[in-house]
Amino acid sequence: MTKEKIISVAMKLFARNGFAGTSIREISSEAGTNLAAINYYFKSKEGLYQSCLKKISESTINLTKKSLTEAKSTNDIYNSLLSFTNEIFYFYIENPNLLLLSLQETEKRETSEFPNIENLFNSLTYYFCSLRKNNLIKNNYEPSVLASMFFGIINHAIRYDEQRKKKIGKNLKDNTEYRKLYSEHIVSVFHRGIINN
Repeated sequence: MTKEKIISVAMKLFARNGFAGTSIREISSEAGTNLAAINYYFKSKEGLYQSCLKKISESTINLTKKSLTEAKSTNDIYNSLLSFTNEIFYFYIENPNLLLLSLQETEKRETSEFPNIENLFNSLTYYFCSLRKNNLIKNNYEPSVLASMFFGIINHAIRYDEQRKKKIGKNLKDNTEYRKLYSEHIVSVFHRGIINN
């Protein structure tokens, strides 16, 4: 229990303060443990950080398999993209620190040490490639650009969720109806722009 508690607290603090802005003392204090326990389980702050990242990868491994299914019609595309968006939003609600930490780190690094985010992007790219190959979306659209745009919209929605709550009193995490509306708007607008008519 202590090891999992340390990881949970560390993810929250790393997501909020970044690696450099989080101290081992702060983690141990908030986790209600001592520095020796962190050193015993993780050897160092970097070891703890790597354990947090490993947990992120383990948690997202099946995300795309559930949602990005083969499309035979434009309606299938809409349903798959909506399912994908909802799966990511649900994952965010259940594991906000995991996803935020992963998104922040992915933006900072040139090489991908975060296979979960890279896998999400690659799965989207592959999905858009298959749609183009099957002539379900416009042929002049580059699948990797579509994947980047779609994932960027979702990333923005998650990254600014707390600010949105402060400004308009609604956010994805706490408001089911708003989350449903937000997902439907993202997918509807994106879907209309890429399908072949």
